[in-house]
Amino acid sequence: MDTYFLLMLIAYLLVSVSLAGTIYIFSHRWREPSKLRTCLITLSVVGFTSVYLSLLLEYTFSAIFVTSDAHGLTLSSKAWKYKCWQPINEQGYRDEDHDEEDLESGNLLFVVGGSTAGAYGIDHGSKRFANRLTEKIGDSWLAIVVAKIGWGVTDQLDALRSYPKKPTLIISSCTMDAIEPAATRNGFERPQLVDQPDGRFRWFVNHSFFFDWLYWRSYEGNAEQIYWDYLKDAHHNEEIWNTYKREIKDFIGYCKETKIEAVSVVWPHLCYIEESEEFTSKVVELLRNEGNKVLDLTKHFRGRNAEDLVVNSMDAHPNEKVHAEVAQLLYEMLEPWESSERASVNSN
Repeated sequence: MDTYFLLMLIAYLLVSVSLAGTIYIFSHRWREPSKLRTCLITLSVVGFTSVYLSLLLEYTFSAIFVTSDAHGLTLSSKAWKYKCWQPINEQGYRDEDHDEEDLESGNLLFVVGGSTAGAYGIDHGSKRFANRLTEKIGDSWLAIVVAKIGWGVTDQLDALRSYPKKPTLIISSCTMDAIEPAATRNGFERPQLVDQPDGRFRWFVNHSFFFDWLYWRSYEGNAEQIYWDYLKDAHHNEEIWNTYKREIKDFIGYCKETKIEAVSVVWPHLCYIEESEEFTSKVVELLRNEGNKVLDLTKHFRGRNAEDLVVNSMDAHPNEKVHAEVAQLLYEMLEPWESSERASVNSN
């Protein structure tokens, strides 16, 4: 993105220098009136005005129309990630760095997961459910987000094992797409979600915020439907489900082995809430049978409008209001926060 704005600046300077040169020629070098001179001046005015308006239009779209899409397909979404997926700490997570003093100062709450736990689509990380929950439970708790885009359960477990400190409480964000790494390991790859523009127009779409906006707002395909069909097929596949189930059991086994309290937040696909229940109910049942606490959001959001829950029409991740709602649900579910059981775990 830095390169983009540098090129925009260079383009503006080149056009301005060309304009200054053109003005100098017509005012100092070619002053004798003629039809050709008049015609060229008119063409220059139209040409430079058009170029400046194009640059202004492009800059406006690059500054204002910067929004995410669920799969990072658009130039606008890439710009959003560059601008908003911050800060990135030493571990590579969208979170603040925490020094040794912070880690020793109170109870540690780890929120692990993928893009939803990291609050993809939300401009400020402070608005995600991890941070909102921390605001409610007070200074005796420190929330640490351990999440990356595209992570599955095994990735989360590896990150927990390698983290230098062990938490008092783990909240695992369990989304429908968490099965995708298991699907990939079983040779079931994600399908192509969109058709890219053809020919020379592709270059403009990939490098211009205006053409990017124009193309994707008029695009007639449904990437989210294609992805949803893929997720359904992955959950229906017995081999993939068994792999995914083993991953979940390994995760819970680690929590039991280390005596860390664990809670799973099970998310439906927010555009297909009722249809999600066939799959999320299996995950919820598995987690509960393993003795894990579960917040089942499929039941909670049943009957709600997708438009009221998602980031935007191209991004099905939960919006700020949903994150705040989930934080409140977790707060109420896990009260009292200063229980003697948690305190004893932390002291050990």
